[in-house]
Amino acid sequence: MLPILDFPGGPESARVHPLVSADAQAHHDGLSRGELLLLCCDACGRRRLLAAPLCPWCSHDRATWQPASGAGRIHSWARYRRNYLPEFETVMPYVVLAVQLEEGPVVFGRLVSSDAEPAMGQQVRAVVEKWSDGFCGLGFAFAGGRE
Repeated sequence: MLPILDFPGGPESARVHPLVSADAQAHHDGLSRGELLLLCCDACGRRRLLAAPLCPWCSHDRATWQPASGAGRIHSWARYRRNYLPEFETVMPYVVLAVQLEEGPVVFGRLVSSDAEPAMGQQVRAVVEKWSDGFCGLGFAFAGGRE
């Protein structure tokens, strides 16, 4: 289970959350329960986030949603110093991470530590950021509790 934290920004997520297709609904439902779910190909066992009709590696047409550890390493990051949406005004400046999960896929999320300096290859762990309107998004914290 991933920690579920209250998002410290704006109350409404309507302008920032993705449109959720029926194929991706399980991933978003999992986040609301504190689970990071990835699709696992029934043939080759590789994991991916995106719901697609075929495995991009072996072209098998069946996959199962399975829980992921949420552990990974920073692949890349960007610090936002300009407020593009009022929902993020109270968390300025903030960092968005591209994290390569232990299971393989690269996913994106906000670093929940406000003033920490991330580094490529640094270990992080997934958290869920819950908005006051109920939307749950993926975030990350430094592994080992460093903030």
